[in-house]
Amino acid sequence: MTKKISKEKKMRTRIIKKAYDLMSKKGIDQVSMREIAEHIGVTKPVLYYYFEDKDDLCKEIIRESMCMFHKNIEDAYKSGATLEKLVELALRSQIEFFEKNPKMQTFILHIISYIMKGGKRGKSFMESENKKKEVFESLIEAAIKKGELPAKAVKDFCALMGAQTSHIVLNFKNPDYVFDKEYPSKITKIIFLGLKEYYKE
Repeated sequence: MTKKISKEKKMRTRIIKKAYDLMSKKGIDQVSMREIAEHIGVTKPVLYYYFEDKDDLCKEIIRESMCMFHKNIEDAYKSGATLEKLVELALRSQIEFFEKNPKMQTFILHIISYIMKGGKRGKSFMESENKKKEVFESLIEAAIKKGELPAKAVKDFCALMGAQTSHIVLNFKNPDYVFDKEYPSKITKIIFLGLKEYYKE
C-alpha cells in the first residue's frame, strides 16, 4: 500500500467517524456538508473528494457499521442454516450489534426521519440491506419446498420480520424494556409456530 493510498484511507475513516458522531447527535437533516467539513477540520472540496454528497456519506457509514452483521448472516447461510435458525441469528445479531454500537440506533432513527422528510435519494441508504434480503429470499423458497413455511405465509413472514427489526431499533434504549438472552429464540418460535398454525390446511 502506497503512502498516498494509506493516507487517503485514514482520512476516509476519520471523515466517516466524525460525521457519524455529529449526525447521531444533531440529526442528518440538521447537518450540512459544510458543517461536517468544519467539524472534521477540512475544506468542502476535500470532503467532496471522498464523498459525492451527504447521502453517499451516510450510506458508507451504514455499510461499514453493518459489515460484521451481514457477515454473520452470510456465514450461517453458507453453512446450511435453516430459515428458522437464520431468523433467530438475525434477531440476536441485531441486539448484539446495537449493544456494541449504541449510537447506531440513534443514527438509524435519524435516517428514518430524514427519509420521511424527503431526503434526497434517502431510500438509497437501505441498499446495505440488499444482501441480507437476497439471502432470506433464497431461504424462504427452500423453506417452502421443505414444508417449513406455508407458501401463503410469505407476506406475513416478511411483515413480522420487519416489525421485529423496528421493535428492536425503537426499544433498544427504552429503559422500560429489556431484551433478555432468550428473546431471539422465543420470538422466532412464536413467529414460525404462529404462521404454521394460522395457515394450517
